[in-house]
Amino acid sequence: MRKLGFVVVLLGLLIFSLSCDNPTESRSNPYEQQPIDWPSLADSPWPMYRHDPQNTGRSPNYGALTGMIVNKIASHESQAGVVIGKDSTLFFYNMISGIDYLQATDFEGNIKWSKRVHREPSTTPVVLYDGSIVAIGLENGEFIRLTSDGDTLWQCFIDTDHDLWAANCGISVGLDTPIYYVTSDCHRLVAISSNGNLKWSINDNRIYTNYTNIPVFSPDGKTLYLSGDNGVALVAVNINTQSISWTYGNEPLECAPMVDNEGNIFIYNAGGYSSSDEGDFAFVCLKSDGSLRWKFPMGEKYTYELNPAIDWEGNVYFGTDTLFSFTNDGKFRWELPGQSQSIECALTIDGNNNIYGFRNDRYLVGFCVNKAGNVVWEMNTTEFTRLGGSPIIVFNSILVPGWRSEWIYIIH
Repeated sequence: MRKLGFVVVLLGLLIFSLSCDNPTESRSNPYEQQPIDWPSLADSPWPMYRHDPQNTGRSPNYGALTGMIVNKIASHESQAGVVIGKDSTLFFYNMISGIDYLQATDFEGNIKWSKRVHREPSTTPVVLYDGSIVAIGLENGEFIRLTSDGDTLWQCFIDTDHDLWAANCGISVGLDTPIYYVTSDCHRLVAISSNGNLKWSINDNRIYTNYTNIPVFSPDGKTLYLSGDNGVALVAVNINTQSISWTYGNEPLECAPMVDNEGNIFIYNAGGYSSSDEGDFAFVCLKSDGSLRWKFPMGEKYTYELNPAIDWEGNVYFGTDTLFSFTNDGKFRWELPGQSQSIECALTIDGNNNIYGFRNDRYLVGFCVNKAGNVVWEMNTTEFTRLGGSPIIVFNSILVPGWRSEWIYIIH
């Protein structure tokens, strides 16, 4: 009997050990988010607009803890965001003596190199796996790929009807390194190969030709989600068949969608930021097949470029004059109303699940809120600026680019 009891104890310990080692059984939060492996992107703190092809606005690094401006880097007339290379080089557009450049600097703003471009675009570059940078060089349709030292690898020209490059706030990249972009003149999605050739394109008037329309990927890299127009809010494109799989909604989508690890899509399902626009406005979560997962009616709100964000626990944040937080499956968590929390740019989240928002005022105004909805800091400076591309998180700081102003602000 003593031997039998000993065996029973051993079996019990073994079962307990196996249950503890099983991540599925021990996982208390089924919506916990993990970084999605994307081998075509640089292994850097912030390689593209909104950090990743799912448009999460989320970084594994810690952000700013005090809300104090500690430095600023010159970025005259810049209209786009900032990205970071593998060696922590910052890449952004700048105007020097009336000439536009794509510029590489260190974190202190010291210039490493500059590449002249014909006109400073509104599109944030992307840094690829080998440290090379893809950017827009000319307003007549030139894409360029540069080495990390600024040497040209290739040029690709896309036919355009007129010189307008405000259709995308960022360039996206597929798993096997093709470049995706929505042109601003003819409702067209283009795919450019890694060696600089046009692979294919889709022309469809349901694709929104607007600055906010960045292509957003599903986690498996097989579907692109685009902002919709002309009777739809969202367009899902099958990469393999190069065709539209499904659409959702009936109002133009004026800020890009966001996708979580499970492939759920989060959008504002109605456009309209002018008083004359009307629609059944709501924040919506869709399943990967386009069916409705949950919906939160909001009334009519200003939504232009107000990209939502998702934290590492899977909680979702969105808003305009009020910051809302919901669980991944649509349960209300909290709201933070008030003018001081008004949001007028894409939300950003750090590795501690702190949420950062900024708004246009006469001066640079921003805030940091923790995941519980408590204000960590608020800033209201005498620095005049208009908001540019999405803020980025790096080196325990948040960088806020201005739009046609003078500076990129570094906030600790």
